[in-house]
Amino acid sequence: EKLLCPATVKAVKGRLVLISFDGWTDEYDQLYDFRSDELFPCGWGEMVGHALQAPSKPAEAGIRPKNDNDDHEMEETED
Repeated sequence: EKLLCPATVKAVKGRLVLISFDGWTDEYDQLYDFRSDELFPCGWGEMVGHALQAPSKPAEAGIRPKNDNDDHEMEETED
């Protein structure tokens, strides 16, 4: 079963969004296509009964960055 973690859109460039998982270091940021089936709107987990996870120790959860070679040089979003 996959974790459903709260996250923040850190940057957008074309079709790509840079996602920063809340409470995790930048090492775990990931790039996704904006139409990825791994991105969900706020409230989705509650609507379908899937609990949000907020792991504070990624190594214990066995989670690693998807692509070590991702180019994260993207324009930062404005708050």
